[in-house]
Amino acid sequence: MKRHLRHGTAVTILVAALGVAGCGTGSDPAVPATTTDDRATGVEPPQSHPAPSLHPAGTSPSGRVPPELAGGWDMVTERGNGFSYEITADGKYVYVAMMIEGDLRYVLEEGGRVAISGTDITFSPQMATLTRTEGGEPGEASHPHRPVRTFSWSIDGDALALSDAEGTSTFARD
Repeated sequence: MKRHLRHGTAVTILVAALGVAGCGTGSDPAVPATTTDDRATGVEPPQSHPAPSLHPAGTSPSGRVPPELAGGWDMVTERGNGFSYEITADGKYVYVAMMIEGDLRYVLEEGGRVAISGTDITFSPQMATLTRTEGGEPGEASHPHRPVRTFSWSIDGDALALSDAEGTSTFARD
């Protein structure tokens, strides 16, 4: 399954509304999963190219992220679901996913550490908050356990591709 980006004002609104940036696909059963009919339209994902790196064999020094990977990355699907990552040069990340199902809105905010090894990127959550809102009314917040996730990454221009066994998600640089 491939998920493509559609970058535009919806992402800007998502990030502004949440006040933080971060995101990806959720495997938590409490969060609706992105399905094949939830793909965004727009730019084709980049072909598999080795990730550019200023470090030997694509590795990063202790706690450091290659400069081309640091920054904000966004994706919005056809259904209006938004996903965003903010990756810092010192190896931290924030991930935000906003998923909408009718009157229900789920917002997952996750933060933790990121590790780079060659073309693999591993997100290790240290905190997560899932908020469910119905009909605009304030919802309940929970703190789900989020698994460590590893993807293959590549950058082509302003597009970041994260790939795993489920497919490829392509994010646009902020």
